Amino acid sequence: MPEPLVIQSILGVWKFDQTPRKNLHCHAPPGHTIQLYLEGIRHYSISGQEFDVTGGDLIAYYESEDFVISDKSERCVFYSAAFLAPDLLPLLPMESRVIRVTPRIHRNFKLLYEASISSDTIIRKLKMYSALCKLLVSIETVSGNSKTLTQSGSQWWHVEEHVRRHLLFRATLDQLAEIGNCSRTQVVRLCRKVTDMSPMQRLRMLRMEEARMLRLYSNMGISQIAAYLGYPRVHEFSREFSRYFKIPPSKMRFDS
Repeated sequence: MPEPLVIQSILGVWKFDQTPRKNLHCHAPPGHTIQLYLEGIRHYSISGQEFDVTGGDLIAYYESEDFVISDKSERCVFYSAAFLAPDLLPLLPMESRVIRVTPRIHRNFKLLYEASISSDTIIRKLKMYSALCKLLVSIETVSGNSKTLTQSGSQWWHVEEHVRRHLLFRATLDQLAEIGNCSRTQVVRLCRKVTDMSPMQRLRMLRMEEARMLRLYSNMGISQIAAYLGYPRVHEFSREFSRYFKIPPSKMRFDS
């Protein structure tokens, strides 16, 4: 039987020229999204991690993540591409989403964009897939992180995507096992293999990162955030937040 395609589909390729925006809450499309900045400076908050991106940087997101952007310049110009490739890990490490591009990465992203705006023919689609494959190889050469998922890795990312999508930040081990269609022992093994954490440690990190983002960038009050994340009592949320960040939620602000 033939091997399945690594890239299932290309959702879109764009070139944006945007005016400044402040604390804009965004939702990434499914699959992988990569952006190469040509001009401007933009601040990102993704899953509790903070990044500054400037001209000549590439940033990547994965699987419908929520993030907040805030521009630090009058204008931002960048290429963006979104595609489905479920057998690929996140292209850049979760804690380090930004790399400095090489001339090869820049050239391949430009070729991808130029292919996307050519006439709508089979040749156009072939050129887009060819350019995207070359781009991914050039990114992998720099990051050393892009590789195919094992079956166990794919299972865990499915579980985590379900948790994020359905706001199950306080799910039990039994619930996680049910989502992954496996036993409690197996779901622990899956999570440790991919994240080096237990499922409960990983969930705690996810909900604390979500809480931090909401505290910094939303108008939600502390009690609203606690309810959103599934805490039955506000003081339980405040206690865990304070232990995790060494600062109570009432004292965390945008400039913290």
